[in-house]
Amino acid sequence: MKKVLREEIEKQKRLMNIREQSSIVDYIVSGLGSIFSSDEEEKVKEKKEKEKPIQAFSTVFKEIIDNIEGWYYHPNMVKDGRLSKKGGMGDSGETMFGIDRKHGGDLNKSIYGQNFWSIIDKSGAKKKWPWNYRGGQYEARLVNLATSIMSDAYQTYSRRYLTSEAKNIVDRDKGLLLHMGYAAWNGPGWFKKFANSINQEVERKVKDPKKLFKKGLEDRKNSGSATISNSAEKIKKISGNTSV
Repeated sequence: MKKVLREEIEKQKRLMNIREQSSIVDYIVSGLGSIFSSDEEEKVKEKKEKEKPIQAFSTVFKEIIDNIEGWYYHPNMVKDGRLSKKGGMGDSGETMFGIDRKHGGDLNKSIYGQNFWSIIDKSGAKKKWPWNYRGGQYEARLVNLATSIMSDAYQTYSRRYLTSEAKNIVDRDKGLLLHMGYAAWNGPGWFKKFANSINQEVERKVKDPKKLFKKGLEDRKNSGSATISNSAEKIKKISGNTSV
């Protein structure tokens, strides 16, 4: 009886030893797997970050609205005394955040554009709002709609006029996105002109965003239009790229 019991105890010891060794091996393998999978995940994450476009174009376009574009204007203001003289508004129609009801074309026809002008009409802006008014209680909604309008315009123009390689670079750099995003406000003609310039640089193997941004600012300064030329310094300032 004692002999049987002793043999059983020895058997259990051997089994326990095997289990312990197996557990240690599993632990090591698991640990190594964790290290390597973590390393791989980090590489994938880093790659995705590099490939990810600037967070929400609307963030950049809101900066354009806040720092470059004007706010509410209506030609009637000159007649009814809200504005003493027209100034540099030229042939502008009713405008808000640089979106012109008279000359905006398809921008005003989208669902965003229709909602945008509907809010302005319902608020009685034509008769009540002063020059450069931001919209009061409607400001947040109007800014969101304006950025949606211009984000769509940018996407339409950039797919049409930028090469896929150039667009890829522009979409991932704040300075270039400010330059080409504001080109959507300037109109399709100016957008095409600025896009062609960037396309040519990229074809020449100039793919450094800083160099392309510098070229974009030079194109603006040499545009021959005072409004567009003046925007170069504003864009440079809000880009935060003081080395250009």
